[in-house]
This record gives sequence, structure tokens and C-alpha cells, in this order.
Amino acid sequence: MNQKSRTKEQLSKELNNLHKRIAELEVSEIKLKQSEEILKEKEKKYRAIFENTGAATAIFNDDHIILMVNTEFEKLSGYSKEEIEEKISWKEFVHKDEIERLIEINRLRGIDPNSVPRSYEFKFVDKHENIKDIYITVDRIPNTNLCVASLLNIMDRKKIEEKLAEEHNLLRTLIDNLPEFIYVKDTDSKFVIANKGVANFMGAKSIEDLIDKTDFDFYPKEIAEQYYNDEQEIIRCDKSIIDKTEPSIMPNGEKRWLSTTKVPLKNNHGEIVGIVGLGHDITEHKNLEEQFQQAQKMEAIGKLTGGVAHDFNNILTVIIGFSDYLLMRYKNDKHLISYINNIKEAGNRAASLTHQLLAFSRKQILQPKVVNLNTIILNIKKMVGRLIGEDIELILNLDPSLENAKLDIHQIEQVIMNLAVNARDAMLKGGKLIIETKNVFLGEEYIKNHIPTKPGYYVMLTISDNGIGIDKETQEHIFEPFYTTKKEGKGTGLGLATVYGIIKQSNGYIWVYSELNTGTTFKIYFPSVKKEVEAENKKGTPPKNLSGSETILVVEDDEIVRNMISSVLNTFGYSVLNEKNGEETLELVNKNPNKTIDLMITDVIMPRMSGRDLAENLKFKKPNMKVLYISGYTDNAIVHHGILDSGIPFLQKPFTINDICKKIREVLDS
Repeated sequence: MNQKSRTKEQLSKELNNLHKRIAELEVSEIKLKQSEEILKEKEKKYRAIFENTGAATAIFNDDHIILMVNTEFEKLSGYSKEEIEEKISWKEFVHKDEIERLIEINRLRGIDPNSVPRSYEFKFVDKHENIKDIYITVDRIPNTNLCVASLLNIMDRKKIEEKLAEEHNLLRTLIDNLPEFIYVKDTDSKFVIANKGVANFMGAKSIEDLIDKTDFDFYPKEIAEQYYNDEQEIIRCDKSIIDKTEPSIMPNGEKRWLSTTKVPLKNNHGEIVGIVGLGHDITEHKNLEEQFQQAQKMEAIGKLTGGVAHDFNNILTVIIGFSDYLLMRYKNDKHLISYINNIKEAGNRAASLTHQLLAFSRKQILQPKVVNLNTIILNIKKMVGRLIGEDIELILNLDPSLENAKLDIHQIEQVIMNLAVNARDAMLKGGKLIIETKNVFLGEEYIKNHIPTKPGYYVMLTISDNGIGIDKETQEHIFEPFYTTKKEGKGTGLGLATVYGIIKQSNGYIWVYSELNTGTTFKIYFPSVKKEVEAENKKGTPPKNLSGSETILVVEDDEIVRNMISSVLNTFGYSVLNEKNGEETLELVNKNPNKTIDLMITDVIMPRMSGRDLAENLKFKKPNMKVLYISGYTDNAIVHHGILDSGIPFLQKPFTINDICKKIREVLDS
């Protein structure tokens, strides 16, 4: 092949190669165009995603320059994209107080993205210098110096959170300051929520100390088991407990009473997830209820006792009176006298018991006068000292400015002596007996816890010992008649009943405070009076001659008593008329208007007309007639609330012949 042919062939080959290259370039161009289209499509897609994330989104570099933002960011910032992109640092949008914090976070993110949180809150400042609470999430784009930030405006959420926090604080304040106990427990009876009242009552250090604990951590086992069983019954059976009264034992051993309501707690699906409890301490209410019931019981016992004692006194009057009559008539028969004396002694012993019963029932006769309690105590100081013995120290703490009170001196002496004897018996190995006086004012707070005390100014008498004390059960019955803890033959059970009656009849109050092995204190309150102490009445010379010739009218509804008095008076020379009631007496006087009656002896309480009313009816018909009242007890016919009017002659049943004859002569000769 010649040179020319080779050149032509070579050119042809090169031309073919050129055509192939052109074809390849054309293919590459087509592929490039296709790639550009795909890239544009992807860019369009990513841009759409970037624009429609729902959050304000921005891309920025390590120089803090914002390269790209979406429409939401424009709305958030108040700037347009043209104003932001590649022109503004993201630091322009950060509140000045937080710039250093966010710069440090971005610095650390460039070193180790895992060393800083992806999301956090900060204060965002827009174009108009409005401050907004923003929640931002920042992620670094791998293998670049770029970061993507998504921002959420949480202003509304913040307001809702603040509102919820306010409502939570309000609810918490209400719950913690309500007097009721409020709590929530889970299905295992563990505390989930509790208020301060529950924590304080249960002896927990704080509310937190209750959470995740049960009643077994705070109460005795038997109490905790009862609470647990009730709650599990509620959870198992979907039922409620409403206003259940139940006992509770405090950590210090004190017994308290609760009124409890417990209901099931359900979730949104109606499933029981625990219980809600509401309770309050009703111990004071319970104590007041018991005080009221005790007061009612004592009042009922008093009425019954007074009625029995009154009827019994009529019988004893006959027994003692006729015993005296027989002793006078058969005074030379020594054998018979012995039997009669035994009868009289038994009658006197029975009379002593009825006297105490009348004191308890507040139906005895008091002769009160304005006195100073200190004077009464000082007058019997030596007697009390001898009574309690040398091994017991008597201590007097008497208020020198003590107000006066209207009291029966002899009855108050009996009260002090009786309480001193009880104190002595409680201090077997010696001790201290302290008698104190003080002026006090009993206000509403005291009154509401001490039924039936009335508010006002009082003279307080306190008698304390450091003896063996009195248990709670005994304290509940201590003033009841015939209730005693002493051995058989050592007491009648009427001592404190008598004390109670005397104090009540004197318009006073008595309360006992005692603990075993610590001692006992009796606090007695008498109304104080703004009057001077009354002078002691001097007793006249007793009559020597008990006989008389005057005409005496005996009015007594009890026939046996009436006949006994009439027989005795006849024996002593008196002319005697007798009637069984007021109506027959008025009829007798009307039929015999000129009949002289020197003295009327009348029972105070009689059917249809009292002795006082009878005396009032006869006052104008028999102006010179004197009156002697007799009774087993008195009601307000002759006394005001059981207290004898000053100067009215009175003789209490049962009485001896000597008593009535002396009293008759005193009245007739006065």
C-alpha cells in the first residue's frame, strides 16, 4: 500500500473516531441534561420540604451567617429572605442576655456534636424587637460546615404552661390549707398525692416522706390492715365509703377519731387506678358528743336519785322519829332500848346516804353567802393537814387578789375535804397535795370544748396530787353515784358524786385531768361576784325547854310522817291540827276563821298546791302565824335553783324528835 492510500485510511479512521467521540459527547450532554433535570427536581423537592416543614427553618455556617431560610422563618423574624440570606448573622436574633450561652453551644457542636443538646429554649428577638420564647433543634449536616435549625414559637405553650402552673399552685394551696385530709393512693394503697394535713396528722416529716409509702409505715398493724382492706375492697368492687367514723392511733399512742370518705379513681378508659381519700379529724367533736351524753346521763341519774332520796327521806323520818318516841317512852327498859337504838342507828346511817344522794342530785338545801374562797381554805388548813398525814406535803398557792363568790361555806369545806381524802388515798408512799386559787375568764374557745360551761368570770379552785392517777375509763364514771374503785367496805361511791352535786348546785363546774403514775388535778370553777363578804350570822341560844302549849297546824301529804309529827307534838304538850294537802287546809281555816294557829309546819312539795303557795294564801287570813318548811329535798317552790332564800325557817328530812322540837321553839320564840 502506497503512502497515499495509508493516509486516506488513517484519515477515515480518525474521522470515524471523531464521529464516535461526537456521538459520545452528545450522549454525555443528554445525560448531563438529564442529571440537571433530576438535580433541579430534587432541589425543588428539598426546597418544598424546607419550605413546608411547619417550623421556621434556617441553614447557617460556622461563621454564624444565615445562608437560607424558609417562609415560616420570615414570618417569625419579620425580615424577608432577601434581607436575611447571606447578609445577617443568626446572633442578630438572639437576646443579648443569651448570646454567650448560644455561642458556646455552637462552638462545642463544631468540636463534638454529641456534647451539646440538640434542642433547647432561648429568647428570640424579631425585626421589631419583640421577644419570643423559642424552642430550637439544631443538627449539623455531615461533612460540611453547615447546620440546620428548626425553630418553634412556644409563646402560646408557655402561656398555657404558666396558666397550668398557676392553677396547679392554686389547687395545691387550697389542698394544703384545707382542714380536711386529702390524698390519692394507687392500687397497692401507696400514697401518690397527699396534702400537708395528712402528713402532719400521720407524723410524716413532709409530704414527700409519704409518697410511695403505705399506712403500714405509720400506723399500728391492726389499724393499717383495716385501712388497707377497705381500700382494696373499693378497688375490687368499685364502691365507695362515705363518712365512715374510724379510730386512728397516733405515733405518740394518742387515740384520735376520723371521718373518712374514699372513692375509686378511674382513668380515661374507666379503669380503676387507685382511690381518692378525704377525711377530717373529728376527735374534738367526738369528745364534745361524749361530754354532752355524759351531762345528759348525769342529769338523768340526778333526777332519779333525787326522787328516790326524797321518798326514802319520808320513810327515814318516820323510822327515826318513832325511834326517838319509843326511846322517850321506854327509857327504863334497857333491853328494849338496845333494839330501838339499833333501829335508830340504821336509820341515821341511811339518812347519811340519802343526804349524799341529795347533794349529787342538787336537791339539798344550801345556805350560800358571799365569801372569799381563800378564807375557807385557810380556816380548814390544819384540819386538812391532819387528815392527809405527815408524809404528804400540803402546799397552798392562793391568789391574794381573788374575787369573792356566793357559796355555802360548810358544803365547800366538804368538797375540799373529800378531794383531799381521795388525794391522800392516791399517794400511798407520800407526795404533795397542792391547793390553788385564781381568777379566770372562760371564753368561747374553752366553752366549746367543755359542755355545758357558760362563758364568764370565775373563781378557780385547783386541787392536785402526784399520786397514782386515774385511767380514762374511770374518769368517764368518776362522778356517778355508787361508782367506786376502792376495795369492798372502803367506800360507798358517793364521795365524788356529792362533790359534783354541791358544785353544780352552786352554779359551778368541775373537770378532772389525770394520767396514770403522774397524778390528778381537779379544777373547780365558781362564778365570781362583785360584792363584799357577808358577816357571819350569830346563832341564838338554843331553847332549854322543848315543850309548849301553842297550836300547831301540820300539813303533810305522807300520812305516816304526818301522824308521827302529830303524835310527837301532842306528847310535848302542843295542840295539833293536821291536814294532808293545801286545799283541805284552806277549807279548815275558812270554816274556823277565829281559830288561833301559832305555827304551820308544811311540806314544801305536795300535790296540787305547794307549801309555799299555801303559806302565801294564808298570809292575810293568819298574819301572825309563823311557818316552818320541811322536805326531803326542795324544788324552786321555796328555793331558787335549789338554794334556800335567806331567813326562811327550814328543816330537812329525816330529822329527830329533838331536831323538830328545837326548831319549833326557835321559830315560835323568835
